[in-house]
Amino acid sequence: MVTRDMVLVRRRFNYIAVLAGVILLIRHAIGQPGFYRRQIFLLLTATAIPLIGNTIYLAGFSPVRGLDLTPFAVALSTCIFGFTLIRLRFMDIVPVARSLMVERMSDGIMVLDDMGRLVDINPAARLMLSMAEKESIGKPLDEAWNQWASIDSGVKKDGAYELNIDIEGRKAIIDVTVTPLFKERGKTVLGRLVVLRDVTQRRTMEIALRDEVTRRTNYTRALVHELKTPLTAIIASSELLKMEVSKNTRAFPLTQNIWRSSQNLDMRINELLDLARSEVGTLTVKPDELDIPRLISEVTWEITPLAKKKGLDLVVETPPNLPTALADESRIRQVLLNLINNAVKFAEQGQVTAKASIDSQGMILIQVTDTGLGITAEDLDRIFDPYWQRPNDRESLSGMGIGLALCKIFVELHHGRMWVNSQPGKGSEFCFTLPAYHKLD
Repeated sequence: MVTRDMVLVRRRFNYIAVLAGVILLIRHAIGQPGFYRRQIFLLLTATAIPLIGNTIYLAGFSPVRGLDLTPFAVALSTCIFGFTLIRLRFMDIVPVARSLMVERMSDGIMVLDDMGRLVDINPAARLMLSMAEKESIGKPLDEAWNQWASIDSGVKKDGAYELNIDIEGRKAIIDVTVTPLFKERGKTVLGRLVVLRDVTQRRTMEIALRDEVTRRTNYTRALVHELKTPLTAIIASSELLKMEVSKNTRAFPLTQNIWRSSQNLDMRINELLDLARSEVGTLTVKPDELDIPRLISEVTWEITPLAKKKGLDLVVETPPNLPTALADESRIRQVLLNLINNAVKFAEQGQVTAKASIDSQGMILIQVTDTGLGITAEDLDRIFDPYWQRPNDRESLSGMGIGLALCKIFVELHHGRMWVNSQPGKGSEFCFTLPAYHKLD
């Protein structure tokens, strides 16, 4: 037999349980995005309506004497719950999507509690670490995965690091990221999220690539040494021969050709060595104050004979108040020589212009423009690739196709930028920037 006291106890328990649920919902709503706050507000409303209806009835404030409003309130509450579930998609795609994302992602995910016990693990982590889920859940991680204890890092080490482990006889390299999980709006650590990524294949490829680059660099250095040794003797002998042979003899042009060819070969060998150095990160520059107008004038004067031979005009445009640059003179001379020489090579008529100015960022902008055949959009994408040449240039022009690649490398070592603007039939414009020189007070 149900007594009045038992009814009161049950009623009070129901009220306390509902109030506790409302408080939990309110706490959860704080800090949530607007979309989820609307969902929680409707849930609170639906929860409160039966409570309010029953309270009105018990207090004797029912609009119709003896009418219990609780059933009507429950019906209204059910409508609001239905609206929230259907219209606002409560408990819909986000939890399902998050669960599927974690279950199907290629990275391993483990969740540890504040005692370091494994509370959740996704299939990728189980496969990666050869762990059985049922046997592992609830155990400390160093028991669930025996190699964890021997690593001497564990859950106490938050952050990212790399592990070399053995998985079923296979050596594996795992990137591990350990992130603490804090209690909402607090500093209490509830547990840790461990993300595992197998980078064995990537590391193996990186090592193989590094070994290949080292091998190529060593080969290039050895080749340069073997070429430089006899070439040095040829250059020295040709210079002596030039001084000994009279300009009025037939042999003088031959000595000139020998000297120029040996100088050209020496320049190509130096370019090859510079490219090898850049591949391993040992290529450096020595920036200092540099007068750009002077350097442009010197380089164009050097190339003037070649331009006159082709009937081209070499034009220099530099403002009188141009600031000095902070650059390595020998390297920028090499860049200008390459760009202006290429412009003269590819222009059959018209002119080649070398211009310097200040851009909108305060950098010194240098532009070399020609009236040649221009470059197609397809070729523009590869113009700065090492060893690449346009098919028509391979037969007609000398060089190994590394000049422009080196120019770009030299400019970027100065924290500058190089690019090209061109249209077929309208010529090309090669541009690069250099930092301006600022004197320290």
